[in-house]
Amino acid sequence: IVSETGEYGAHIPAIGVHNVLNALAGFGAGVAAGIEPEQCALALANFKNTGMRQKMRIFRGISVVEDCYNANPDSMKAALNTLGAQKLPEGAKKIAVLGDMLELGTVAESSHYEIGKLAAEKADILLCFGELSKLIVSGAKENGMENALHFENKDELSGYLRKTAKSGDMIWLKASRGMKFEDISESF
Repeated sequence: IVSETGEYGAHIPAIGVHNVLNALAGFGAGVAAGIEPEQCALALANFKNTGMRQKMRIFRGISVVEDCYNANPDSMKAALNTLGAQKLPEGAKKIAVLGDMLELGTVAESSHYEIGKLAAEKADILLCFGELSKLIVSGAKENGMENALHFENKDELSGYLRKTAKSGDMIWLKASRGMKFEDISESF
């Protein structure tokens, strides 16, 4: 971290540029509140995501990110950009498991379609569940992604995931809380 008072090394136990920006904001707020910059930088190492906010687990060599506490267009984009930026072993796949973003009102359809377009750029495989997520699949397919599938229920999606995911892969689960995507993670 570079500030007016100097440079400070910091470790943030989270992934994604958006988390770096949040950490910088936290550092700035702490310094503005009178906490020594060194102490603020050290405190960042104690950060812990709560609930199902980018909770990462390793299962049989597969990285599973449960990011299913909340979803909106900005958080979906952040998740897909973070997934896309991951360096995986050669041959490993980036698997986006996406569901509906709820309570978007008049922008619901266009937002889901746009997320599909981004998923086509950032993921190797896209698996979706939910009525609105059909538009995510459409956006992905219409933008060149062949491995984009929609499932009618979470059990079918979990079964496909069990057959498809291999050691070294990364699975990112993201949907609004009401979609209860933790069911997919638990079943997987």
